Amino acid sequence: MLFIGGYGGRGRGGPPADYGYHDDRYGSGYGRGRGNYDEYDGGYGRSEGYGRGDGYSRGDGYYGRGSGRGGFGRGDSGYGRGGYARGRGSGAGLYEDERDYYNGDGPVMMIYGIDQDNFNCDKLFNLLCLYGNCNKIKFMKSKTDTAMAQMGSVRQVYTTIDNLHGTMIFGNKLALRPSKQQILHEIRDPFILPDGTPSYRDYTNSRNQRYTTPELAARNRIVKPTHVLHWYNAPVTMTEEKLKELFIDKGAVTPDKVVIFPQRSERSSAGICEFPNIERATEALMLANHTPVESPVGKAPYIVKLAFAGGRDGKDFRM
Repeated sequence: MLFIGGYGGRGRGGPPADYGYHDDRYGSGYGRGRGNYDEYDGGYGRSEGYGRGDGYSRGDGYYGRGSGRGGFGRGDSGYGRGGYARGRGSGAGLYEDERDYYNGDGPVMMIYGIDQDNFNCDKLFNLLCLYGNCNKIKFMKSKTDTAMAQMGSVRQVYTTIDNLHGTMIFGNKLALRPSKQQILHEIRDPFILPDGTPSYRDYTNSRNQRYTTPELAARNRIVKPTHVLHWYNAPVTMTEEKLKELFIDKGAVTPDKVVIFPQRSERSSAGICEFPNIERATEALMLANHTPVESPVGKAPYIVKLAFAGGRDGKDFRM
């Protein structure tokens, strides 16, 4: 085989979430406190938890700006039930700019706890693209444990933080939080990472983005890292041995178990694969996501896609 390369409780109410796997074949915030890390200089912030108060917000609520018990704010609508509701009820009064809702935060986030020997832009994109459009990635030259990513929206930043903060990868514990910057500017001459790849990349027009249209976004399920990966968009000739070879060739550990779903398409195949633990599965996803595989019927390769499996043993997919 050739390898070519929501929340209940009292809250202000937040933007609706994009949940649910479909056939592609698939193609949280932490309050407005300072958080665990300062913007560029490592160091921990001024509070316990992730905001200026206890827990995740300024008050007693988690993820919110007020004292509500849960949700993302002060009203009754909770996450999603009332849209961008300003008060109680069904969400009348939408925010014209979602930055209003997120206290002026922009679509850029800080990523701490990385190791430039094991991370690069493509690997980070392979992980971040599961939670929104990852448009740009930049590694910091003076802070080798820090990177920045520009997502498609502020909400996608908070979705990513909610799902990836604290994840162990390559022996490092990631810490994510919103950045003070509103945009990542193009870097014409980025420094080179240890693996020889550039430290800045723009993925705005990448065909591997999964949230560029409402239809594409609806095909994704937001899932925290698990030890089971869902693989899809593979050729119908994919076998257990070939899939294991794909991971090995990319430097990932071999899956303990591979399941191939009954074929519902004559053009592609899908299934799940199980790894020893969440850290190994996350590393495998970063290394092998979007691997081109030779097509048995045409010139264009298949781009094998990976995502974390939702539900017990990955059985609750809508194929």
